[in-house]
Amino acid sequence: YNNSNIMMNIASIPNLRDVMASVVRLQSHSRFQGRGVPKKKVFMLESQWKQQQQEKVNGNEGNSAVDNVVVVREGKLFRSGTTEGVSVSDLQLLTDELGIRTIIDLRSEMEELRNFNGGALLVRRVFARPSHFADKKAFVGFNSQTTSCEEAECFTQTLLQQAKDDPCYDDCSQVNTLLSEEDERLVRVFREGEGVRLKYNIPLVNKNTIGRVMFQELTWAEKAYVSVLALVGMTFYQQWYWDMKIFMMQKISDKGLAFLYKIFLQQSQQEIGQALRIIACDQHNPTLVNCYHGKDRTGVVIALVLKILGVSNDIIAEDYHLSEAYSSSEEGRRSFPPQMNADEWCLAERETILEVLEFIDTNEGGIENYCDKIAFNREWRDKLKSVFVVT
Repeated sequence: YNNSNIMMNIASIPNLRDVMASVVRLQSHSRFQGRGVPKKKVFMLESQWKQQQQEKVNGNEGNSAVDNVVVVREGKLFRSGTTEGVSVSDLQLLTDELGIRTIIDLRSEMEELRNFNGGALLVRRVFARPSHFADKKAFVGFNSQTTSCEEAECFTQTLLQQAKDDPCYDDCSQVNTLLSEEDERLVRVFREGEGVRLKYNIPLVNKNTIGRVMFQELTWAEKAYVSVLALVGMTFYQQWYWDMKIFMMQKISDKGLAFLYKIFLQQSQQEIGQALRIIACDQHNPTLVNCYHGKDRTGVVIALVLKILGVSNDIIAEDYHLSEAYSSSEEGRRSFPPQMNADEWCLAERETILEVLEFIDTNEGGIENYCDKIAFNREWRDKLKSVFVVT
């Protein structure tokens, strides 16, 4: 297959693609023909299915019917890397052509602020943030693990109604210093178009949590060494504290990406459940899920969505692998700290996500058991399927 047939051509947003369209195009590649797992389900885009039905009406059967076909809707869920470099014209493509109504950024607002620029300000101007404006009942209610699908729909509608009270949504002062008059006009047009758009920051585990988990993996000698460095570094000699951090980062780097992804699954269950519930509420869609590279945190959440929908592990791994294009580029590699092995961490190897999917099947008792654990129960899974699956 050709990556250019899958990736969307918005230069300032890396790794942008329609998730379900990606699955269908990857599945049709000869590499996956004749494999056992894909035979169980063949995914077809709704547009393709409608064309096939029309051909039948016209007396042209075309290809023979497939009994196990699953018709899915494209244009509902997108994934990408950071949107911080977005221009006004590209933001217009994102909102007008793709119709994006919601962004789920799997980074904290603090992490986002480290690279804050004109593009980030533009996104803040066009996408209101519930964490800044929503009343506590609506926002906490939507995030609650006990919220039913029906209650979530009501809470979502409340958030949409309250969105115009976001203080950053109306404040153009910072953005306008960076824009031409024409760009200012376009930004205001966004507000008059398809209505309110939302942005959720749902950070997966932070560095402290990763460090705590990694500490449990150390030998007793290593734990003692780290403890001494931390104690002395925080009280007498600060360099020892930084030596401790470098040591821990090297240990995490040695463990590899699959280890990190498993930490996401086990330590960010509430956040992952929240992201899945947002995607399952169709009032939010089309939704764009992103982090910085669009590979690690985004890769785990999208893999869970696809696994719930019954996509084979091989296809999930192939879609994950596409994200390597940006993370291994010169720009993408710059974000890795020197203590991390960028030559390995920039990769999106199929085997990495396959190991994580196998971990879900063996250690978590399968995708349904894992979803139950994160309060994404059968009712929610059926709701998610109804958003994406036509037949």
